[in-house]
Amino acid sequence: MDSPEHNQPKTAWKILLLGALLVGFSVWTVANLVAVQRMRGAIEVRVGWLAGLQQIQATLHAQMTSSAQVVPPPEVVQAFRAQLDDQLDRMSSHPDDELAGMALQAQARLAAPATEHELSAGLETLTGLIGALRSSNRDLSVQLGKSWTFINVLAFAALLLAAATLGSMWLNHRRAVELARARRAHRSSQRQLGEARNLLEKVQAEKSDAALSAEKLKEQFLSTLSHELRTPMHGIMGMTELALLTELNEEQSEYLTAARESARSLLQVIDSILDYAVLASGRAWLVDQEFDLHACLSDAFEPFCAAAEAKDLKPSLKLDAHLPRKASGDAARLQRLLTELLDNAVKFTEHGEITLEARFESEQQQLELVVRDTGQGIEPELQREIFEAFRQGDGSMRARHGGLGLGLALSAQIAELMNGKIALRSDPGQGTEVCARLRIETQPALSSS
Repeated sequence: MDSPEHNQPKTAWKILLLGALLVGFSVWTVANLVAVQRMRGAIEVRVGWLAGLQQIQATLHAQMTSSAQVVPPPEVVQAFRAQLDDQLDRMSSHPDDELAGMALQAQARLAAPATEHELSAGLETLTGLIGALRSSNRDLSVQLGKSWTFINVLAFAALLLAAATLGSMWLNHRRAVELARARRAHRSSQRQLGEARNLLEKVQAEKSDAALSAEKLKEQFLSTLSHELRTPMHGIMGMTELALLTELNEEQSEYLTAARESARSLLQVIDSILDYAVLASGRAWLVDQEFDLHACLSDAFEPFCAAAEAKDLKPSLKLDAHLPRKASGDAARLQRLLTELLDNAVKFTEHGEITLEARFESEQQQLELVVRDTGQGIEPELQREIFEAFRQGDGSMRARHGGLGLGLALSAQIAELMNGKIALRSDPGQGTEVCARLRIETQPALSSS
């Protein structure tokens, strides 16, 4: 739909065109009406002349018929000539050229009639003049009819044109009114939409502020909880270790050792829950610092050697000969990942061995850690969901081994945080192999051979 601004030039041109046509029609009509009026005047004059000539003719015929003489008396001829000359004089002086010409021709043909022959010639001339006037009147009447028909047709065409132009102008006006109404409605809807958008942005800002406040409170809560839980547990473990260094009998030593292991297990559960909460909130970060990669892996593996040997398992640490010693990254997160994987390996293996292998791909700067055990393995239908939180195979595994089912979920989140990924391969009854591939920065110049 065209805008009102676009329609205004079109409407102006239509008004100008209509005005010009109406002016032209008016001038043409006036000119035709003047011509018609002239033709009417000419017809009326001719009718008058014709009536006068017919009266002269009728009078002469009547006198000649009533007289017994063959030749009319002189006084009759003189009266006839006087009337005819007077009529012809008036006709010859009329501004109508056609009438004047007819009168002059008649005067030229009518010499002074003195004989019967000359009088007959005068009568014939009078009769011819009367016929010529009648013929001229007929021609003028036909022309007058044609002029009136043309004027009527022209008037009808002008009325049609004016009606079409006015109709188009009315339609354009209605279109402009509808468009203006639609624009007002559009502006109103845009204004309402803007108000709704502002209100939505305000609500979203308030929600964002509330979410940020909630995240801040959550972080403060996790920090406080970590301090409030870990500090007493470290105190319990420290005092237990000190108590074990004193002189104890066998029964007391057994009790304190059990208390220490229970505290250690509880501390591990607390660490898993708090670390998982931090990682799941998306607020965790990595510490970038140089560390000894060999020492980091050995320190993470060493605590599980005693636990493996207590179950008659053979622990094995295999470091690739090309594994760099110096690396840059978050050693604590790396040890935490290995702790969860090795804890699962020891927990779910009853006989055989557990192995930690470490390799490095220098081209991709990728550290590959493989934890392998000879435990009971995992069923294929359970492997698809084993990396989800609180998943621990079937219910029997939870009943036999305990735990929260956060180990693999926490390991997967740490691997993702370190721009890596983790995969699992397991055969029921044959054991499980978990492979973590992590990006890590190394210093080849300081690498060990």
